[in-house]
Amino acid sequence: MPPPAPEDDEPPAAPPIADDWERFDRPYYGLIADGIHVHPTAVRMAYRSHPKGCILTTDCLFIMDPHAKDGRYPFRPGTDLVRKGKRVTLGDSATLVGSAVDLQTCVLNLAAFAGIPLHEALASVTTHPARMLGGEVERRKGRLERGFDADLVVLDKQGRVRATWVRGVEVWRRPE
Repeated sequence: MPPPAPEDDEPPAAPPIADDWERFDRPYYGLIADGIHVHPTAVRMAYRSHPKGCILTTDCLFIMDPHAKDGRYPFRPGTDLVRKGKRVTLGDSATLVGSAVDLQTCVLNLAAFAGIPLHEALASVTTHPARMLGGEVERRKGRLERGFDADLVVLDKQGRVRATWVRGVEVWRRPE
C-alpha cells in the first residue's frame, strides 16, 4: 500500500461563488460584429454575457475596402480572393478570408444585434479598449473629460463618420 499523499498535493479549493461577478477579474474579448464572422444572435449573447468586456474589431483589410466592387482580386501566385457583397473568400471556396465591413458599421451592427443604444455600442471601441490597455492609455483615452486627449469621432444619425478630432483639433471633416 503506497504512503498517503502529502497535504501539499491536494487540489486547490474552488473559488468562492458570489452573486457580484464584478468583484472578480473578467476577460476582455474581441468581437467582429459584421454579421458574417459571428451570427447576430451570437453577437447578442456574447455582448449580454459581459458587456464591459466587449471590444469590437474588424478584419477589414485594404483589399477588402468597403467601397471596392465585387470580383476577383489577386492574392498570392495562383490564388485569388473573391468578394461577393461583404464576404471575402479564398478563391471560389467557402473558406472565409474576411469581410468588407468597417468598424463604424460593426458599431451600428452591435447596437442593432444586441438591442442596445448607440452610445453603449460606442463604448466597445472607446472606453473598453482604453480600460483593457490600462496605464497611460486608460488615463488619457476613452473618455471626453478634463485631462483626457479629446480624440473623438463625430457621427451623424446614421452612424457615418462626419469628422475626426485628435487632441481637441479637428483633423478631418466629410465634405458636404
